[in-house]
Amino acid sequence: CRWCCDQQDLAGEKCLARYACAYNQARLAALKSPLAVLNTAMYLTSVSYADMFQHQPWLVLDEADSLEHALMDFISIQMRESWAKRLGIDSPKYITKEDSWISWIQESAIPAAEKRLEALKSSYETEDLREERFCEGFLMRGRVFLSSVQEDKWVFNPESYEFKPVFVSQFGDLFWSHADRFLLMSATVVSVAQFARDIGIPRDQIEFIDMKSDFPVARRRVFYTPVANMTNKTKQTEWPKVVAGVDQLLAQYPKYNILVHTHSEALAQFIYSNSGFSGRMITYGKSQRRDRALEDFRNGQGKVLVAQSMERGVSLDDEQCRIIIVAKVPYPYLGDRQVSKRVYGSKDGNTWYAVQTLRTLMQATGRATRHKDDWSISYILDTQFGELVAKWPKLTLGWWREALVMPKKEGR
Repeated sequence: CRWCCDQQDLAGEKCLARYACAYNQARLAALKSPLAVLNTAMYLTSVSYADMFQHQPWLVLDEADSLEHALMDFISIQMRESWAKRLGIDSPKYITKEDSWISWIQESAIPAAEKRLEALKSSYETEDLREERFCEGFLMRGRVFLSSVQEDKWVFNPESYEFKPVFVSQFGDLFWSHADRFLLMSATVVSVAQFARDIGIPRDQIEFIDMKSDFPVARRRVFYTPVANMTNKTKQTEWPKVVAGVDQLLAQYPKYNILVHTHSEALAQFIYSNSGFSGRMITYGKSQRRDRALEDFRNGQGKVLVAQSMERGVSLDDEQCRIIIVAKVPYPYLGDRQVSKRVYGSKDGNTWYAVQTLRTLMQATGRATRHKDDWSISYILDTQFGELVAKWPKLTLGWWREALVMPKKEGR
């Protein structure tokens, strides 16, 4: 930040205010330290554009199964309609033609962002600094786009003015060229071969070490109790069935905090509006705060959090959550052009799709048993799960499969 110091008022002296900035001090300390802990987005920005944290002997990457998504976010470029209007540019003339994208980025968007960035050099308001950061980030991504775009390798979403690469493996060196050795850790490397392909590592350069979970199986059971076929085509008949299944479990566990994974805001709102236990429920929409809902749930007793985005990055220890309900199998949205092209336009598309789904599912059921003495019970209600594991039995990891309880077949 520039704080409140205008260099023109310092009679030519160099402004030192920025050296007192707490963020700059913390970053400088990290640069000097033999061990620095960063989030992935900051690391990618630092090594790619700021010449910091490069040439390390070791790089440890936690939650490594999310690296493909992290690279996608870093490489993708987005020009929101509000920003485009502010810069005085329109969308590409022919949004389905790649040549139109390239000329739009090269001839309209980048020159407009450069011009705006130059005009912002003498601006100090908070909104000006926000816009400056946007322009800088857009220019970085726009130049990467121009240097790497190839036919059928990128997709454009005209609703959000967003460009995404279909595959990010070609950008893997954004990680692998900045350290000598790497330790990648994750509880959900569903397929090592698929993982290697997705992030641009030759399979023969990976040594995979599979470690068993030291959490007792009895404390992390996952029950498949099919009650509804949760596809979009069967919404009218099946969604009421899943509400009934959820309510049955809520009645069974009146005193425990329960997390209900819905995978979509629409399903979350449907369950909340039609459940007989809505008085226990906490939910949120786009205009409501996810963090506030999560905090209210953690501090409550007998509460039910009906949520569409709690599969990762949430730790609900001990009494914060005892029961997890998966109302719908979390298939990636095929309406996303990048997902669709990845699935239907590549040889490993169906495998990739199954890996993404099972990975998210396993992460979702792991939100509550957080240490050896903790316990929770998970329930999967969507019949799509049975079809998924029947088709891809080898993609369920051993530590998770040993906790899975399938329904008994008739006659047994």
